[in-house]
Order: sequence, then structure tokens, then C-alpha cells
Amino acid sequence: LVSSMLLVHWLVTAVMASRMISTSWGAGLSCFFVSGSYWTLYYIAQELDQPFGDDANDLELVELQDSFNKCLLHLLQPLSLTVPRLLQPCIYRINSGDRCPS
Repeated sequence: LVSSMLLVHWLVTAVMASRMISTSWGAGLSCFFVSGSYWTLYYIAQELDQPFGDDANDLELVELQDSFNKCLLHLLQPLSLTVPRLLQPCIYRINSGDRCPS
């Protein structure tokens, strides 16, 4: 449906540009850039709409899942379960807007 609408737009743009722009090269150039930009947006939207598959631009699901699993395993480490503490002077300096000692 969208591609047929783009074809109609391509034809209507050519007719309207030939009527409104006095030079033929100006009309052709404007039609080329306007129609080409719409077709480019259409194809980019198609790639973004289907991010999974075997194409060159698709997401690599196996690597993403492995990375996610490693992050989840890292959260199970004993050091990940402890909450970091702030020093009492640093808490007061944060509230007053001063810098904490490093």
C-alpha cells in the first residue's frame, strides 16, 4: 500500500513540478530529491520494522542473549549483592553542593 502511494506521489510530483518550476532541470532535480528522500525513508523504515533475521543489518540475537546471560550471572556474584556506603562527611557535602574528597 505504501509503495503504491509512493509511486502515485512520484508521478504527481513530476506533474506538479513541471507546472510550477519554469526550468526543466530544476523540476527534474527537485523531483529527484523529493521522491528519492521519500523512497529512502521508506526503505529505512522497512529495515527498522524487521530487525531480526539473516540480513546484514539485522541484530545478532545469539550474541545479545549471551551478553545478557553473562550480565545476569555477574549479578549473582556475592560482591554484587552488597550495597555501597557513602561516608557521612560526603553526604553532608552533597547536600550543600560541595565536592566530596576523592
